[in-house]
Amino acid sequence: VTLTPKEKPITVMPGQFAYVTYTSNSVKSEEHPFSVASSKPDGTLRFISKKLGDFTNTLPNLQIGDTAMIEGPYGSFSFSRGSTTQCWIAGGIGITPFLAFAEALPYTHNATLVYAIRNDQENAVASDLERLKNTKSNLNVIIWNSEKQGYLTAKDALNGFDPSNVDIFLCGPGGMVTAMRKQLFTLGIPH
Repeated sequence: VTLTPKEKPITVMPGQFAYVTYTSNSVKSEEHPFSVASSKPDGTLRFISKKLGDFTNTLPNLQIGDTAMIEGPYGSFSFSRGSTTQCWIAGGIGITPFLAFAEALPYTHNATLVYAIRNDQENAVASDLERLKNTKSNLNVIIWNSEKQGYLTAKDALNGFDPSNVDIFLCGPGGMVTAMRKQLFTLGIPH
């Protein structure tokens, strides 16, 4: 969903989220948090969501011209808090903040994005990742297909990295994040 401001735009840092309330007859008028996948200087915001319940299942009903209210941005999940060598681990819809990271990645930084998906059909951002791979020479993109390769492990994600010389950012489903954190701690990665 792409939203263009009608009033004063908000300034969003890569990795932040906002509360969105659609004022449309086609979706429920409920406030929901969504990570900002990208923002433009004119204030245009792009959100990506996954059908996970009653509300998100109605989002395909939105029509061009429908309006929304935005509250935020919130959050401090930011690649700028890390060193110049980073590993970004995403699972499922947890890819969203990393899209914003990649758009803003300065050439002083090098990042590897490891994106774990269940199967190729789950990769709703394949064209975004392909474009970023082709335009950001300092970004390495690895798609991890769990049906073909098994579950992603911390050891797999950090393949080729010196664990003492990389900052790791993680976003994904709760089960994946819990398992990955446990594995990262086992590898000696500090919180």
